[in-house]
Amino acid sequence: MLRRDAMHWKRACMEELKEFVRQRLFSVVSRPIRCKVVGCKWVFKTKLNVEGQVEYYKAQLMAQGFL
Repeated sequence: MLRRDAMHWKRACMEELKEFVRQRLFSVVSRPIRCKVVGCKWVFKTKLNVEGQVEYYKAQLMAQGFL
């Protein structure tokens, strides 16, 4: 990321991944032969306070369920 606020976004991504580990939402397995892997995509949002300033950065890792 080359944005000015890249460090905030990277921190938000790490928090999301840490939460996955904490809640045990996934496990690493070997891929069965002839099976497709579901892709994923990061979705980024800024949450603003009442004055319109960035309160925090939110990153979510979403599965591409249409595959």
